[in-house]
Amino acid sequence: MPGISKSGLRLEPYNIGNIASNSVNITSGNINGSHSDKYMQSARYLFALQGDSTFRTVFTGFNDVNGVIKLTGGDSPSKDTAMIHVSVTSPAYGVSSIDTIKYTDGGWNTGGFNWRILAVGNYYYFQVSYASYYSASNVGTFTLTYDGDWA
Repeated sequence: MPGISKSGLRLEPYNIGNIASNSVNITSGNINGSHSDKYMQSARYLFALQGDSTFRTVFTGFNDVNGVIKLTGGDSPSKDTAMIHVSVTSPAYGVSSIDTIKYTDGGWNTGGFNWRILAVGNYYYFQVSYASYYSASNVGTFTLTYDGDWA
């Protein structure tokens, strides 16, 4: 649950776990994994992702979403960070975009990550892939913060 501190609003993160086998279903209203407040405009997630360049699902039912995602991750202390604008309707409606605002490379040892939306039936999935600099068997840790609207 969000809380207020001296520094302002604090978003308590929801730990998805390793997204090789876990994800969050947005269509169920399960925005932060603990309650179904689909009108909450900010949410923060933690997850783990193997560095083998395979796309894995963070969110299922990623329809009717408009906002900005900040994604930070990697398997070294110096991580990469991306700011991504998403404006997603549904596969049937077909008007959706995902655009990079900025990608900051944390250094030569951070590897890199990519993201996409994938149409699966009537729903979009938000997916991330990660390539470790060190080894495809390494697991990176990620933080995803979403600010915007969940329709």
